[in-house]
Parts: sequence; C-alpha cells; structure tokens
Amino acid sequence: MGRILVLVFIVIIGWIFTAAKKTTGKIINNQKLKDTTVKGESKKIMDKAAKGVNWMEDQWKDSKKNADKSKKTDDWF
Repeated sequence: MGRILVLVFIVIIGWIFTAAKKTTGKIINNQKLKDTTVKGESKKIMDKAAKGVNWMEDQWKDSKKNADKSKKTDDWF
C-alpha cells in the first residue's frame, strides 16, 4: 500500500512540474518546455529519488562498517 502511495505522489509531483514547465514554455515561447510530458517528469523524479536512496544505503553501510571498526578498537582498551 505504501509503495502505491509513493508512486501516486511521484506522478502528482510530476504533473505539477509538467504544468509549471508547460506554462513557463508558453510564457517565454520555449518549445522544449512546451513539449514536457508527465511521463518524462515522473521518470526524472523517480531517477533522482533512486539515486538518493542508493546514496543513503551506501552511507548506512559505511556507517555500520565504521561502527564495527570502532568496536574492535574499543576492545583493545
């Protein structure tokens, strides 16, 4: 249930960004912004979120390794 809500949230955010970009494209007469799609914006958001999750997982693993190392050195004292 939670994953579905996240996907729905991403699509809603993608729609908002799409609407903003299309409106901006019309105002400044920029064809690239006018051609923005919800699918494209949602994909960009999901890709950035995936990179963030991967980064956080890497940080968590590094943190656990450092904690294990400090426990080992604490045993010597």
